[in-house]
Amino acid sequence: MSEIQKLLDEAKKLFENSQFEKSADLLLHVAQLYVKSGHSKYAIDRYNNAAFCFYKGGNIKRTIQAYKDALELTEKLGNLEGKVSQLTGIGRMFKQSGNANKAFSYYQEALGIAEEIQYSKGIADTLTEIGTILYERKKYEDALEKYLLALEFTTQLKDKELENTLAFNISKILNNENSQSLAKSICKIATDYYKKDKNDYALFLSKNAITLFKDMNYIDETLMIMNNLGNIYESQGLNNDAIQIYTEALKICEQKGDSKMSIRLTNVIKKLKSNS
Repeated sequence: MSEIQKLLDEAKKLFENSQFEKSADLLLHVAQLYVKSGHSKYAIDRYNNAAFCFYKGGNIKRTIQAYKDALELTEKLGNLEGKVSQLTGIGRMFKQSGNANKAFSYYQEALGIAEEIQYSKGIADTLTEIGTILYERKKYEDALEKYLLALEFTTQLKDKELENTLAFNISKILNNENSQSLAKSICKIATDYYKKDKNDYALFLSKNAITLFKDMNYIDETLMIMNNLGNIYESQGLNNDAIQIYTEALKICEQKGDSKMSIRLTNVIKKLKSNS
């Protein structure tokens, strides 16, 4: 068995026994051996492993340094996807240590590179992290925009874990005590998705928004979202769902005294029922 493999096995045992810093120190030693032998690619993995061990041990300062060591090698190798991951990891550590401004700078740099090379995973991750900082700064509209952009990339990647995180984060904004000030923006974003035929996103946002608009008595916005929802349901062949939302919209129109819209909805509902 090679010297490096023995060291890796020992590091694994130390980690399993919760001796995280000792495990990390061994991994750093292995990384340095790889560098000396001209195998920097493998050294990067070991630096990343060491960073994780330091993180598990609660040593944020050494976690950041291990990520920076990995970043230095990644840059030398010209691995831009790896650079995005390293920058994001460093940003997360600064965020965890309470330095959100520093974290934000690293996330922005990572996002710029990810967008330049069209690295979807990196774009989704960094947009999510940036959105969280914006949310904490009470910049809810900007946070919502970042989360929704991240959701588009996450859905393409079929990353269910991140998708669920984003759905939760978006629902926090929609149910936030300041959400009333976002009502018109939410309506506009949902409508833009609908016009661009991004029906999954329009549907997700619209469902979350309707209750909000009803509670605030935003009649016009409620009807616009309901109309969009009905059209989406129709395009997906979900006639019963379309009938249900149009019927609800019809009641609101009748209460509002909008006879023109009431007639249109009545005819649409009749047509859908005849085709069901």
